[in-house]
Amino acid sequence: MIKNHTGSSRGSLTYNAYNPALEGLRGLAALFVLYGHFFYRDRFLDPGYQPSAGWGHLSATRGAVLLFFVLSGYLIGITNKSSFSQAKAKDYLKRRAVRLYFIYLVALVVTIFAHRGDGWPTVLGNLFFLQNFDAYFGWVLLPLTANPPLWSLNYEVLYYLIFLLVWRFRPNFVFLFLTLAVISALPWLSLGFPDFVAAYSTGFVFWVSGLYLAWQAPSVPTVPRRPHFSNVSLVLFLVALDNFQVLHVVLKAMGFRPDYVSIVDFSQLFSLPLCLMLLANVTGRSLPYLPLMVWLMHGVVGLLIAYLWVSQRLFTEWRWMLGTLFSVCSLLTARMFIWDAWLVRFSQLGKISFAVYVLHHPIIVLVHDYFPYAGNGWSFTARMLVVIGVTLLLSYLLEVLIQPKIKAYLLPVRRVEEMKKAG
Repeated sequence: MIKNHTGSSRGSLTYNAYNPALEGLRGLAALFVLYGHFFYRDRFLDPGYQPSAGWGHLSATRGAVLLFFVLSGYLIGITNKSSFSQAKAKDYLKRRAVRLYFIYLVALVVTIFAHRGDGWPTVLGNLFFLQNFDAYFGWVLLPLTANPPLWSLNYEVLYYLIFLLVWRFRPNFVFLFLTLAVISALPWLSLGFPDFVAAYSTGFVFWVSGLYLAWQAPSVPTVPRRPHFSNVSLVLFLVALDNFQVLHVVLKAMGFRPDYVSIVDFSQLFSLPLCLMLLANVTGRSLPYLPLMVWLMHGVVGLLIAYLWVSQRLFTEWRWMLGTLFSVCSLLTARMFIWDAWLVRFSQLGKISFAVYVLHHPIIVLVHDYFPYAGNGWSFTARMLVVIGVTLLLSYLLEVLIQPKIKAYLLPVRRVEEMKKAG
């Protein structure tokens, strides 16, 4: 069970209080995704120039998406803690639709404008959140060409719907975790199990973990104590794990050869304790043995680094070198809490993180195609700044200026307040 303490050097947190550190964590995750997509394909941003591959290993793009899943489960859980009823379920679905769909539709319009070659089946599939890189029993319905990150919205919407069952029946979390983990591992056994089902299960482990953290007793205002790891240390370790992909490397070394590895797969569960540790830090919660698990993760990474050193492979790839650097920096900053306030500085970005996530990729495509200056490091930097500026401006317009008006119209204040009082 979760212990009731603040778990943070920032003091106690009230149950429904605005949490700038939590918003900052969302903002940082969005920034990781945005930065990572500048480098993840050759000449994707600038048709005439591609920086050194090392620049692309300074982010935690995969880890950020998994962190988004954990944060989503936590936020859904913290706003839906009361007992289930049909009225509350309908209101929950309405609030989710209002929160997502307007900005999502705008993102689809921008995406189609950036690339007009997708057929109507693909467009309609994305309109109804059916897009997936994995085939549904042979039926392929990919994300729109100019916006591959929309794949995760398919997962999120599915988890929002499954949450209704979890909310209604309150299953045993240990049994749920074990079941999902077993399903997640099946593709690595080459049994012909549907990849998309296993991928959904993997992502849902992260999502349900956040929900589990939210549904336990809230922190009480006791004397604050420092967490076991600084937020800086945990974020640095997240980047290190994105480079190492530890469990993937270990499983392959053990002889496991899956026919296909989904964008979310069993090997990524290795980073789950770290994501939970970050969330526990900023929400003032605690899970038994979680700090020990993070230390054990450091130990496993240390063994991998030692193996790479002995086999003379450590300096053969950017991901090994930078992964090692970030791991060492993570250990050195483990108790440096003086810097933890920096996470709050990303809180404003966290408020617009959803729009940033769904808009940045088609904007990169548009800048690639239409920005006139190309071919060198200066042009690449200029293009980055244009993408960041346009993405932030459009996201602010949608999230801060327009979305609240839509919410006020579709979700009257009286009804919103009633739901807040209900938990």
